[in-house]
Amino acid sequence: MSNEECGGKPPSVSLTDSQTRRLAPSGQAVGSTYTGPYTGKTFVVALRSNGVLALRDMGVDRDHVVAKQDAWVSGGCEWSESAWKSFVRDTANLIIVDASENRSKSDDGPADWTPPVASFECTYINIYVSTKDRYDLVVSTRDEAAIVGSGCLD
Repeated sequence: MSNEECGGKPPSVSLTDSQTRRLAPSGQAVGSTYTGPYTGKTFVVALRSNGVLALRDMGVDRDHVVAKQDAWVSGGCEWSESAWKSFVRDTANLIIVDASENRSKSDDGPADWTPPVASFECTYINIYVSTKDRYDLVVSTRDEAAIVGSGCLD
């Protein structure tokens, strides 16, 4: 299927419990605090009895820096099911963030959204670029202009 034919929504894939555990701030104990990189908002770390982060209880989400819909329309629709699952579960492209800010970001790339905390902008852009590169995904002209204009490239 060509990129022009990549309509619709990408398939749903769940993260495993072990992948969610790896997203936990390393060394964070239950009751300790975690600062969301997009907003600077502080959350209390909560784990369920099975050791999985209680994300909804904490007011946070797992955000795909390169959103699933962005990946789907920029080449991911041509991948095999196993390649798609690898992308969705790639913890190098996932960040624990404030749930409301994740909703605000939605499927946007750097041309339409950057973190409100300016000190995290370059980290965000570098994760975005490295993920697009790692998965051989097309970067839109608008996103490319925003990336170059940010001055953040390593």
